[in-house]
Amino acid sequence: MATYTIKVPAEIKLDVQYLLILNIEFITAISKATKFDSILFDFSRTNWIDAEMTVLLSMMFELALQTTKSVSVDIETMPEKVKTILQKNNFFPYYGLGEKLLDTYNTTITFFADNTSKDAYIYEYIKEEVFSAIGTKISDDFLKEISYCIFEIIHNVRDHSGADRFYICGQHYPKTGILRLAISDLGVGVPAKVKERQPHLKTDVEAVEWAFIDGNTTKRRKEGGVGLYSIKELLHNRGQLKLVSNQAYYSVSSSGIIETVTMPQRFRGTLL
Repeated sequence: MATYTIKVPAEIKLDVQYLLILNIEFITAISKATKFDSILFDFSRTNWIDAEMTVLLSMMFELALQTTKSVSVDIETMPEKVKTILQKNNFFPYYGLGEKLLDTYNTTITFFADNTSKDAYIYEYIKEEVFSAIGTKISDDFLKEISYCIFEIIHNVRDHSGADRFYICGQHYPKTGILRLAISDLGVGVPAKVKERQPHLKTDVEAVEWAFIDGNTTKRRKEGGVGLYSIKELLHNRGQLKLVSNQAYYSVSSSGIIETVTMPQRFRGTLL
């Protein structure tokens, strides 16, 4: 029996440099571990985490729990700032690491994980968490569009990824007028699904780029649903979109500037 330590980097953000460091740390540990071993997450050098990136930690926790007998966090060496974020947004309570801390500023959009078919629970989450945080700052029409997109992303997880669970978390920054949401799953990944239907696409980046083109879909029939292209268009001049799946990193700015990176190691699942 051995314990393999994942040294979490200084910052946890959905920027490719931080993602690469954490993914390498995770892969190194998980590739050595057996069902008799343990995984320990060491946050001692972490000074910041974007709250919505809690879904990334959850993905790694879930994968580690599938591989080893136990997964833990070194609470004693975790900086208070990071600990507070994970207590406020329900990550600690969800994994039995500690009690929930009340968010007196009401800016936290709580970490939530559930089955993709539970529409009633998903709607309640969007209403109580997302809408309550930003409802007075954004038009009703845009809120409806956000709600629709969240549902469609989760339904795509159900219909295409092969995963039966999804993870979602967010944060509202009222001073800057920014809302950040992250949704993830541990399915086959967008590139793998696209390349099933489009085998001429050789790289994961090419497959993701294809998925963002108007009219392209991996559905057997064209009708129904909103694709990644529609979500990208919804956010044009309003926000930024980033997607990580398998070996593809895809980012599009509010003004439409696209950045892609082929990652050296595979990222399990999809994070949007």
